[in-house]
Order: sequence, then structure tokens, then C-alpha cells
Amino acid sequence: MSAHNIGEAVDVVHGLYHWDMSLDEWRFLHALGVRVLDRLNAGVPAADRLRLEWGGNWSSLYDPAHWEIWDFRSRRRPLADVPPVRYTPAGLRARYGGVG
Repeated sequence: MSAHNIGEAVDVVHGLYHWDMSLDEWRFLHALGVRVLDRLNAGVPAADRLRLEWGGNWSSLYDPAHWEIWDFRSRRRPLADVPPVRYTPAGLRARYGGVG
């Protein structure tokens, strides 16, 4: 499961160049992110500090745009064992009204 799917990760990219940046530019973005994180955590008790993992440090998949909360996998809870809710267009009209 992707951390993006459950709100535990973001990709931070350049507004104009997106992912098309040099290694030095990615390193600069990482240093900036670390600095922002340090400021965010200033004065926060150690146990409550936000810890992020940067995809640029990964050896198996280099993903320098990726930042995720470091322990999201250990905090996941399985979804309840219930059938999925599926609506057809007709079912949505019947439930919520509308034209048609």
C-alpha cells in the first residue's frame, strides 16, 4: 500500500521543472525539507516530533520527490471486513436525486 493513498506521504517537486532536476537540486530540496522539519519540531517533546523519511535516501528505489511519515506501516489498521459500497448511476440518482 502506498503511503500516498492514506495521506501519509507527499511528493514535493519544483513548480516549473517538476521531477526534471539535477542531483544537486534534489539535495538542496532535501536540505530545505530537513530544515523546515527541524523548525516544525522545535520545542516539541521528542516523543511527539514529526519524523519523515525521504525517498532520496532509498537504495532500492530512488524517489527524491517523496516524503513519508517514517512509521506509517506500523500504525496501519486493517479495514473492517465489510463488503464495499458500490453505486451505479441509477443508484446514485435514487439515493441523492438528480436528473434522469
